Amino acid sequence: PQPGQSWWVFHGQNLDCFSSTDDRRNWSEGQVEEVSDCCFAVRSASKAELQWFQTDGSCNAEQMLRKAQQHLRCIDWHNLSLELLSGCVGSCNSFDFSRPVR
Repeated sequence: PQPGQSWWVFHGQNLDCFSSTDDRRNWSEGQVEEVSDCCFAVRSASKAELQWFQTDGSCNAEQMLRKAQQHLRCIDWHNLSLELLSGCVGSCNSFDFSRPVR
C-alpha cells in the first residue's frame, strides 16, 4: 500500500442501515496514512484512530510493540460515561474522548 491509497477495513458490525449485498454493512473505507517496512496504518472515515496491519508478516513483535507504544491513547476519568463504557455503537465516536498518552 501507498500513503493516500484507499483501503477497506473489516468492522464486522453487520449494520442494518445497509443492504445485505452492500459492502459497507461490514466494511468501512479508509485511507492509508503511514507505511513502514513491516506495517501500515489506515484511518477509516468512520473512526478517527489508526488501525495497523502487517505488510508481509516480516514484522517482529518488538517492531509491532514499538508502533503500538508510539500511538497509545487513553481516556481521562472525566470523559468516562455509561454510554462510552457500553460501547456507544452508532451514537458516538469513542476516539473523540481519547487523547495521546503523555
